[in-house]
Amino acid sequence: MTLSELLTEWRSLIGQTDSSNSLVTDTQGKAWANEGYRTILAKMNGIPTTSRDYSSAADTITLNSLTLEIMAADMLKQPENKYSPLSIVDVDTISYIDSTWLSADTGIPEYLVMLSKFTARLHPQPNAANLAQTILVRAREFPTDMSSSSDTPALLSKNLQDTIPHYMAYRAFSQLNLPQRAQDELILFNSMCKSHRELQTKTQGSASKWITVESDD
Repeated sequence: MTLSELLTEWRSLIGQTDSSNSLVTDTQGKAWANEGYRTILAKMNGIPTTSRDYSSAADTITLNSLTLEIMAADMLKQPENKYSPLSIVDVDTISYIDSTWLSADTGIPEYLVMLSKFTARLHPQPNAANLAQTILVRAREFPTDMSSSSDTPALLSKNLQDTIPHYMAYRAFSQLNLPQRAQDELILFNSMCKSHRELQTKTQGSASKWITVESDD
């Protein structure tokens, strides 16, 4: 289904087919469509893994804004000029390993320290030979948001795409302070996802798949 078709189906479900005379806007509907898309991927364990190249820096490294979880990181280290893995740690862990890590001397990085969901820092900070070297990061990332009318939730099968308008309706009824109707749509959405998940489990390993997961690898 295209984003335009998702919006049309959603408006039919909430009984507000005229977008120019509606209590909810298409902009809100698009945001809820993308939210529903991501929710289904999470429920179906279908969030794809993507490889991206970053450059080592003397300060923070900004990760892709769609990053959900870092799976692995390798850096092209000098003088060996070969990739070797970085240990991925949080601030508490690196502080336990090295209480002076923020003021430590530069050197060959061994850790990728997650400062926040989308920012990281190397430890030790790279010396001159290791500045601007490539860091290969493999991460689970949500797909790019649908924005144009022809965009589709391409990682989902047609059957799963059909569940998105019900999630959108749940969000609309919640905003309109219609809790019972919102609850009905949420129950239906969760029930449809559960049914597809059970079918996916039964057919796992066969040629028939309820969800398609792509990678940039």
